[in-house]
Amino acid sequence: MAKRFKGNSQTIAKILRERIKNKLERYQPNDKDVKATLLRASLLVEAQAVLNIRRKLNKNSFGPLRESIGHRFTRKGLLVGSFGIPYARIHEFGFTGLQQVKAHTRNQTIAFGRPLTEAKQVQVREHSRYMRVPARPYLGPAMQDNRQKIIDLFTKLIGERLGSN
Repeated sequence: MAKRFKGNSQTIAKILRERIKNKLERYQPNDKDVKATLLRASLLVEAQAVLNIRRKLNKNSFGPLRESIGHRFTRKGLLVGSFGIPYARIHEFGFTGLQQVKAHTRNQTIAFGRPLTEAKQVQVREHSRYMRVPARPYLGPAMQDNRQKIIDLFTKLIGERLGSN
């Protein structure tokens, strides 16, 4: 019978990584097989994360966030996440605090509640603003939703390795 996990998604992911790492170290399967299994597991999580973004965030927006979800192989394993999107972390974990806004130019199209006949370029000075963005996790739940499938993938891999000895 599978053990039930309690805790946040980071804790669950850590437990899963440790379990998988311990199993792989004990049985030392073929590296090619491990990479293929890691890839299958990452594709499950990536697909679920894209669905989570569509459900939790505006369905017609956040195209760059959806497109940034991917995987990268490292020397220690595989990373699954949003790469190259600075606001991905804010959506996953939330943010409350001051944000520095750099000086920039913007087009002003409305003044005193009325539209301008011609857009006017306005210089905006550097300033800070208070932000409160609630957490809208999409990667953590994707890992959690596919937890059993991932365990099954690695259990099958280890079973195949043990069966071939």
